[in-house]
This record gives sequence, structure tokens and C-alpha cells, in this order.
Amino acid sequence: MLYRIELRNLCRNVLADAGTLAGDRVFQVIAWPATLQNTPAIYVAAPQDSASNTGRGAGDFIRTATIQTFGIVADRDIGLVQRQIDQLAEQIELAILTSHDLLAAVTQISSFHSLTELSAEQSVYSASVTSVFDLEYVETFPLSGPDLKAVTGKIGGL
Repeated sequence: MLYRIELRNLCRNVLADAGTLAGDRVFQVIAWPATLQNTPAIYVAAPQDSASNTGRGAGDFIRTATIQTFGIVADRDIGLVQRQIDQLAEQIELAILTSHDLLAAVTQISSFHSLTELSAEQSVYSASVTSVFDLEYVETFPLSGPDLKAVTGKIGGL
């Protein structure tokens, strides 16, 4: 399994166990319509992964997995929706940034950012917070070919 998928699953578990407003409604990469009955909820995805080589010819890469969380709330009371989305945003951020299990699985959380949006397009108000975390780790790919067993040769002098 790709490590970024393992990190996504770990983030999902961290959020499910964090006691957020979403409770056990923490899902992986599912589109789900927002209704009063199925929110608050959090969705977790791993949409991107990038790598930089640590040196010429080396099979070592510094990788960055982008983990995206999408929290959503809905209610008929706009004030409640605003308070809940602010609280959910803080809960997501704190759960991810302070998880010992997650921090042990990566070399660092190199960056994160959040965007909160409010919708009043229907009779039920909804708000969402999208938080993106860049999780850095090192990955080594084994070199192909036979193992080096010995080195022979002569060293000459002037």
C-alpha cells in the first residue's frame, strides 16, 4: 500500500478518535450531501504526493504527502453553524498537529492551511472547512541488480 494512503488512514483514525463534533462520522474520500442528519462530518483524502531526490544516483527521496480534510456542518440557525464550523476547524487542526502517532510516522508536518466557507443557498445553512496538511517523510527505493560482494583493483602512486 502506498505510504500516503497509510498516512490518510492514520489521519482518519486520529480524527475519529479525537472526540470532535463529527463523532464517528469521519470518512475517507467520499462525497456525501450535507443534511441536518449527517453532519457534522469530516472527510479525509490524500490527493497529492511529491518527491525530491536526496542526491544524484541515490534511491532516497524526501516525500511530501498532502492530506486534505473537509469538515462540514449544517443547521437552520446560522449562528450555530458559524460557531460549530469554527470549533470543528480548531478540533481538526489540534488533532492532526498534536497526534503522537502521526508525528512518529513522518519527519515533519512541513505546512498546513485552512479555508472556511459558509453557504446560505438553501433553507438549511451549511459551512465547511478544508484543511490541507503537508506531511513529509523519507522513502528509500532498493537498487536493482546484483548485490555488491567485493571490490578489487589497484591503487597507484606517483
